[in-house]
Amino acid sequence: MTAAQMKSEFLIRYDALSYGAPGWEDTDIEQFLNIAQMEIVKELFAAKRYDLLTEIWDEFDTIIDSVEYAINIKKAQLPSDLLFYISSKTKLYISNPIVGDAKLYTAVNEEINMFKADQFLPKSLTDYTLFRQPKCYIEAGFLKVIVDSYADDVLNIYVTYLRIPVNIKITSTAVNCELNESLHKSIVENAVGQALRAIVGSKLKTE
Repeated sequence: MTAAQMKSEFLIRYDALSYGAPGWEDTDIEQFLNIAQMEIVKELFAAKRYDLLTEIWDEFDTIIDSVEYAINIKKAQLPSDLLFYISSKTKLYISNPIVGDAKLYTAVNEEINMFKADQFLPKSLTDYTLFRQPKCYIEAGFLKVIVDSYADDVLNIYVTYLRIPVNIKITSTAVNCELNESLHKSIVENAVGQALRAIVGSKLKTE
C-alpha cells in the first residue's frame, strides 16, 4: 500500500469500529501509523530473532543493512540508525601467516569476565579454531572484538543489523511505508487499535 492507501484503509477500519467517535487529523493518523510500524517490527523481531543468523526474512528485506569498518580496528561504533544488532564478522590476520574471514559471536559481559589469557592460546600452532570463531561484545555503543596474541590485526569488521524504518508520511510530501507489503495490513490494524484506545482513554479522563 502507498501512504495514501494506508490512510484510506485506516479511515475505513476506524469508521467501522468507532461507532461515531470523533475522527483524527492527518498528523494524528501519521503518528499512529509510525508507532504501529515500530511495534510490528519489534514484535516480529522478538518472535523470529533466533532465526536471524541462518536466514533473511522477506518481511525485513528492506531494512536489513550492513556496514564495513576501516582496517586495523578492534572496535567499531554501532550505526546511529541501528534498531537491532543481528550479526557480524571480521577479517583477521593471524601469525604464521593465515588470512581469512571469521564470524563473530556476541558474548555477554559475564562471559567476558571468564576469559583468561591462557584460554586464548591455541592447542598447537595449527589449531586456529579460536581465531575462526572470535568473540565480540557490545559496550557503550561499540562492538568490541576479543583477540589473542596470535591475531596480529583485525583488518575489517562487518556488521549486519536491522535499521530504524523510515517514517511514513501522509502530510505534505508523502513517504510510503518501506516495509514489506505483507506487513502493511498489520500496521494499519495496529494503528486503528491505537486510535480506538486513545478515544477510550480520552472518555475515561472526562468522566
